[in-house]
Amino acid sequence: MSAVSLYKNLLATAAKFDNYNFRSYFVRRINETYAANRTVTDAAELNAIFTKANLDANTLNRQASISQMYTAEKLVVEKLT
Repeated sequence: MSAVSLYKNLLATAAKFDNYNFRSYFVRRINETYAANRTVTDAAELNAIFTKANLDANTLNRQASISQMYTAEKLVVEKLT
């Protein structure tokens, strides 16, 4: 899996969260993390970052599934859009 496909996978998984606050938090953190690691060129460090991102993707996927099990009423912010 390439870094771009992992990034898209993380964003798609974050979009699955039912709660607006969790969803926007994870999208923001994913974007911040990828922006911070954009300039990394060391192969060992890139491998470590990629491994951690894969573990985070698995965790995020599990949490998104749990989030979908326990839905709540939409927030006012979500109703306006």
